[in-house]
Amino acid sequence: MTLSVCAEIQTDGTITAFPYEPLTNCTFVIVSNDDYQVMTESANIVFDLDAAFYAEITGYLLLSFVSGHVLGRIVKGLGKA
Repeated sequence: MTLSVCAEIQTDGTITAFPYEPLTNCTFVIVSNDDYQVMTESANIVFDLDAAFYAEITGYLLLSFVSGHVLGRIVKGLGKA
């Protein structure tokens, strides 16, 4: 027998299950091991990363790091004056 229930993460870090809530209204779902096995076997998920997108994001991250570093050095220099 499989059982899937809605779950909600509370602000204190606990998880509350709502067994009678329809699964269509859920943000998180707790599934049984049987359901999990069926989903992983039949999903055929392929993660494809576009090389151009990866290069663009990497460039923006590098630019952000360098500009933040330079700005930090400028602020540090102004603080000593």
